[in-house]
Amino acid sequence: MTRVAERGNPGRLSPLWAPSRGGAARWGYSQGVVYAPRCTGEDEQGLRRGECRGRPSRPLRNSPGGVGPSQEASAQADRVRSVAQEAPAVGSAASDDSVKTTGDPRQGPRPLAGVRVLAIENFVAGPYGSMLLADFGAEVIKVEPPETGDGYRHVGIIRERDGQHASSGFLRVNRNKRSVALNLQAPEGKDLFRRLARQADVVWENLRPGVMDRLGLGYRVLAEDNPRLVYASVSGFGHTDIYQSPYTQMPAFDSLAQAMSGIVYRPGREGDPPVFLGFALSDTYSGVLAAFGVVLALQTRAITGRGQHVDVSMYDALLTLNEHAITDYAAGEPITRGGAPASAPFGLFRVADGYISIGVVGQPIWQRFCAAIERPDLLSDERLRDGADRSRRQEDVLRPIIEAWGATRTRAEAVALLSSAGVPAAPVQTVDDILACPHVRERRMLLRIDDPIFGALDVVGNPIKFSDVPEVTADTPPSLGADTAHLLGSLLGIGDDELARLRAAGIVG
Repeated sequence: MTRVAERGNPGRLSPLWAPSRGGAARWGYSQGVVYAPRCTGEDEQGLRRGECRGRPSRPLRNSPGGVGPSQEASAQADRVRSVAQEAPAVGSAASDDSVKTTGDPRQGPRPLAGVRVLAIENFVAGPYGSMLLADFGAEVIKVEPPETGDGYRHVGIIRERDGQHASSGFLRVNRNKRSVALNLQAPEGKDLFRRLARQADVVWENLRPGVMDRLGLGYRVLAEDNPRLVYASVSGFGHTDIYQSPYTQMPAFDSLAQAMSGIVYRPGREGDPPVFLGFALSDTYSGVLAAFGVVLALQTRAITGRGQHVDVSMYDALLTLNEHAITDYAAGEPITRGGAPASAPFGLFRVADGYISIGVVGQPIWQRFCAAIERPDLLSDERLRDGADRSRRQEDVLRPIIEAWGATRTRAEAVALLSSAGVPAAPVQTVDDILACPHVRERRMLLRIDDPIFGALDVVGNPIKFSDVPEVTADTPPSLGADTAHLLGSLLGIGDDELARLRAAGIVG
């Protein structure tokens, strides 16, 4: 098993179916305020936005320039209608991989088959969300600058072979997509994009607000061309056509959203510096929410016949994860960092080879816990009468007892003993543990990508499982512009001579 990433420090709808040149430099860099819950609750952004009240090409079957459904999509719609007569018909754009057969007995349609997504995206928030759509059958066409591509092609662990390079970062969030290299700074490039957008169900972008408008490719322009278009935007602080924000034009990365949401004040203890969570939390979560928003907008379109703008802010997304602190503050009882849990023992405890997590909530589990660690005397200890008492005495009374018990037991032994007694417990796992975990294997949470440069590489799979939708598979993320010729030919009728002219002029790559 290859371990790389952790080494370094329409008709109607189918059934419910980067910044351009210059990459990240065009975003600029910015400082963000680290907000504690009180500051977040009173923040102008939250008030204004309503948050705080108080691979290689595969042939398409569409004819050049056509917008009708493919034969396969029509057949799929017939299968769906035979089961549910009220299901909406298949949308206008479907490729020949709408239903993949992998020996999986689940052979229902992929939920988003027939949905075409035109994605101008960079780094994580945009690519992660559109990857979720691609996993379930959407045809995601990634539009990239011809010279540089998505900035994430150059981030992470880099491997080179035969003059080509690949990035572990890009491979993580771009499976099951196609790539068209298109210069959106040039008038001809913009025109090509608008022609593609007329045949799309969704335009998906995560550029700074205003960039797409300045390119002449904003929601209002494209909606005039295609009134059924769903236009999804992910940004740091949102677009102003729906809600206002004083921070809309601030450049944003995950670290800024974490800082301003106050979530960095949740880990640690009172008096400690804020703790940055070392992964792209706001990027991935805002991508998930935007994908959900797209599905809702497509369902609404099936009712109204109209598309709309879906707007997700990374800051807003993290506020929803910090809702506990904000609500408790509003109720007059602010959460304290490292504060006692509502019941105990609860949290992480050291054992012989690492740590385990224990969750004792309620008297029945407390009784089972005392029996499991062979300390029935604790049941009559006046200091530990109920959950609130135990919570107050977790550090000075319970932790020494539990960690003395765990000192002679491994994680596996301690968890097995507690679990067999009906006490919620789990090991704290390393990446090595996760890759060997039987749950991860059985639930297909590792997908194998066969990349021509990295070779066989395992990436995290999709956590959404269906009883009648085939397993998610992982096609290798596309090389830059891998599908330019095919898609421009298939969708726009551009022939070889015209394509050569566009390439020579730097319009396509």
